[in-house]
Amino acid sequence: MFYDEISEYYDQMIPLEKRIDNLKKQLSPFIKKYDIKTALDVGSATGATCIALTELGVDPVGIELSSRMVKIAKEHARQAGMKIKFLKADMLDDRPDFKSHFNAIFVLANTISHLLDKKSLDRAIANFRKWLSPGGSLVIQLLNYHRILRDRQRIVKIYNNLDRIFIRFYDFGNDLINFNLLTVENQPGVCDYTMSSVPLRGWKANEITDVLKKKGYTSIRKYGNIKGVKFDRVISNDLVILARKKDSH
Repeated sequence: MFYDEISEYYDQMIPLEKRIDNLKKQLSPFIKKYDIKTALDVGSATGATCIALTELGVDPVGIELSSRMVKIAKEHARQAGMKIKFLKADMLDDRPDFKSHFNAIFVLANTISHLLDKKSLDRAIANFRKWLSPGGSLVIQLLNYHRILRDRQRIVKIYNNLDRIFIRFYDFGNDLINFNLLTVENQPGVCDYTMSSVPLRGWKANEITDVLKKKGYTSIRKYGNIKGVKFDRVISNDLVILARKKDSH
C-alpha cells in the first residue's frame, strides 16, 4: 500500500511540528466560529491534524487506511502527552458508533481524491452526513484539479532534506492521475532510490458540490484555502469546500 510504503519518510518531507503549527493557524478561526468540540479527521496520516485540534481544545478521532501511519500517529500523540483515538478505518465503512457524533469532519490534504469513482464519493459524503451532529460542518480540502488537468504539469514538488531528495510527480491518464513519489538517497556516487505510486481522481468543484446537494447538505461554499480566500479555478492551488448538516436530524 502506498502510504505504508512512504510512512517512514512522510514526516521528513514536511516536518511534523511545522505541519501542526500551520494547521493550528489555519483551523483556529474555524474552530472558534463554529464552537467545535468534537471532530473526525479523515485520512489522519501521522497525526498532525488531530494533534493540532487537540491543542485547540477539540476532542478528535483520526481514521486512516495505513496501519503504519496509525502506529506512527499514536506514537506522536504519546510523545505529546495526548490521548487521541486513531483507528485503522475507511471513510466508506459503515460506522454506527460514529452516528451524529462529530461537530466537524475534516477531509484534508487531498484525501477525497483517493475515491476513484462516483459511487465511492456518494457513499463517503453520505457517511459524513450520518456522522455529523445536527448543525455540524464538513470541510473538504483538495487540490484544484481544474488547473492541474489544464496545465498538465508533471512535477508537483521537490523536497531536499539533505539525506534524501523527494520528487513528487504525476502521470496523467484518461480518467485518473497516477501520483508518484520518487525518493532518492542523497549520497555521493551512485544513488539508491525507491518509487511508490497511487491512483487519484481529479474531482472538480461542481462534481463534489452536486453530491453534497443531493445528500442534503446546506450552506455549501467554495474557497481557495482553509483561511477562506475566494476560489478561482484558474489560479487557486487548492479547493476547499465547506458544507453543513441541517440542525434537525
